[in-house]
Amino acid sequence: MLVPLLLSGCGPFALNRGLRDYGAVYANASNQQTLLNLARLANHHPAYFVQLGTVTSSYSATGNLGAGATRNDGDYIFGGNGSAGVAATSGGNFQIIPLGGGDFASQIVKPIPPEVFMVLYREGWRVDQLMRVLVERIEIHHADTNTTEVIGNNPSDPESYVRFLRTCELARYAQAAGALRLEKKNTEESVSPILAVPPSAKESVEGVEKNIIWKKVNGGWQAFKKGASPVFSLETSNRRWANRLVEDPAFASEKAKRAKENFFSLLAANGLKVRTSDEKSENAGDSAEVVIRSFNGALAAVALEQEAFQPFVRSHAEAIPAAQQRPILTLRWDAPPPGCNTLVQVTYNRSRYAIADVLGDGGQSSWNRDVFRLITQLYYQISVDISKYNQNTYFLSR
Repeated sequence: MLVPLLLSGCGPFALNRGLRDYGAVYANASNQQTLLNLARLANHHPAYFVQLGTVTSSYSATGNLGAGATRNDGDYIFGGNGSAGVAATSGGNFQIIPLGGGDFASQIVKPIPPEVFMVLYREGWRVDQLMRVLVERIEIHHADTNTTEVIGNNPSDPESYVRFLRTCELARYAQAAGALRLEKKNTEESVSPILAVPPSAKESVEGVEKNIIWKKVNGGWQAFKKGASPVFSLETSNRRWANRLVEDPAFASEKAKRAKENFFSLLAANGLKVRTSDEKSENAGDSAEVVIRSFNGALAAVALEQEAFQPFVRSHAEAIPAAQQRPILTLRWDAPPPGCNTLVQVTYNRSRYAIADVLGDGGQSSWNRDVFRLITQLYYQISVDISKYNQNTYFLSR
């Protein structure tokens, strides 16, 4: 009975240890892969993507039981001995899948859907981190002059980038106060020129099937596609929280104060629509729109920002809110600072890259790890079904 009992106890133990060990291997490999691509892009090298596929494990256990006895008839001496042993072995195969081809390429280069931005915001992510990672630019349309003002998320254009960082800080204050809402609102986008004659019955029926409606416009008929887009709006019943912004030197100048009030007024009136670069801008009246990057664009922007950010901050420190005076992700570390919490690190091109945070860093002691976690979550949001890549796989055995 002893050996079967010992063998039966090995199964759950081996399974639990296998789940823990292989889970840790998968997590570390995925983190290193993401960081390595960020390091490549920081050196202006191309990124390459591989993904771990299935992990198969095998466990075997063997046991033995022995017994012996001695007897001396003359003296009636009896003796005996016994032994038992159990041995367990385990092995595993890891499937590594190089990702490429049209399906994967289209996923990483097309803009991230606005719905992803909305889901992340509702999950509780900091809006300033979401904007600095995901947003390419903000477009503000002025109806009176029929002009569009662009606020870019790029330190190569310092004046525009200062305004973008201020906008991120304004949004962060509003979010923290529970005054910044992000909700889907119905939209209508024109998909035809104005026609002199009304649509035929067939065109009307086909339009309904495609979510297209016809409206009278300036004496003619025009087709509009109905949809829904995430739109930021501002709760205006309580604006006392906004008064705290006057304590930040970045909002002390008259120009910054006017920009702040204009931003809040626009949010309260028409909202701030979240859209992709391949969607048509509404440009109806005074409006503002956040334009979303692709995953590939976000990854490259995050990887390259640190290089240009430090000289930018030195030249514009007084105009940048204190909470935004750091690159969106600090990747390159000359040496690990004391009290540093490091998630993962790699060496690339003779430089050390790490995802790490300095403990007690002014209430933002998890900034870099959170941004890295956001990038990882985005990757899983846009990654394709790996079952399509089974023909191009490599196996590593343990």
